[in-house]
Amino acid sequence: NGSAYNTDSVFSQLKADIYTVKIKDRNNCILVRKVIVNQPNKPSLLPAEVVRATWANDSMVLLQWKSYPKALFYKVSSKLANTTIVTDTFMYQKNPQTEIYNYQISVVDSCNFLNQKSLAHSTLLLNGNMEDSRFIHLQWNSYKSWLNGVDIYNVYRYHPENNSIENVFATRDTFIAFPVNPADSNVEFVLFVEAAELTGNNAISVSNRVYLYTEPKVWMPNAFSPNHDGINDVLLPKGVGLKNYTLIVYDRWGNLLFKSDTTIKSWDGKYQGEAVPMGTYIYELQANLYYRRESEREVFLKGSFQLMR
Repeated sequence: NGSAYNTDSVFSQLKADIYTVKIKDRNNCILVRKVIVNQPNKPSLLPAEVVRATWANDSMVLLQWKSYPKALFYKVSSKLANTTIVTDTFMYQKNPQTEIYNYQISVVDSCNFLNQKSLAHSTLLLNGNMEDSRFIHLQWNSYKSWLNGVDIYNVYRYHPENNSIENVFATRDTFIAFPVNPADSNVEFVLFVEAAELTGNNAISVSNRVYLYTEPKVWMPNAFSPNHDGINDVLLPKGVGLKNYTLIVYDRWGNLLFKSDTTIKSWDGKYQGEAVPMGTYIYELQANLYYRRESEREVFLKGSFQLMR
């Protein structure tokens, strides 16, 4: 400020302006100089390039972007986190699966220059519903901001019973409907969508998972024919979501002919190794059905059936 001398010869954080510098030596001789400080030219930084925004699991979003060699750090802008400072080229963020989340990246270099924000990348939000336990309807938002767009959307089903993934459909639409296989014994359908980038970084973005449920049910056939022709040779219950059961068979006079156990689950029409005659027989069934997630329902059935040969 010109009012006091300083032994330090470095002055920093100066704004662009014209300054007067006075230098005094030990003999009190003063040298005066005018110094012009110019504003450094702002480098032309290309906008940051986001590779993908994807669901990493049921509660975490993963955002990835390309590295900039001269980057000091990155600023991530989103609806929930406002602006987050990150030094890596990825970020995990915990979000509820209730809406679409948009993300943009800015690069800050060592001179503290900030480039333009990247194009906004949005997570895929999948919604679905089960119609009368017979049809599944799915819809999702399109994934935008990839330079060449989306090549294909793959619809997957996750099978928790054996930790496998099944590719159900591939489509370029953002909706799909398909029937439930009547032979499918699983009550729970865990579904998600994957967007695949058309060339470019060959990136993929995965949606949230939706959990849909068919109504569990069990029934008994009204006849069977144990004649070894490979068609209806044994008596056993049929159903969707059938976990375990106990089947008991009586003749018309109430005599016990068969009771299932952990190894023998179906009746072959024999009693003590001998084939029983054709006619009407009685069954009792106690069954446990899968119902929703990690719960079950108990069902009791009683009725008659025909044994035919």
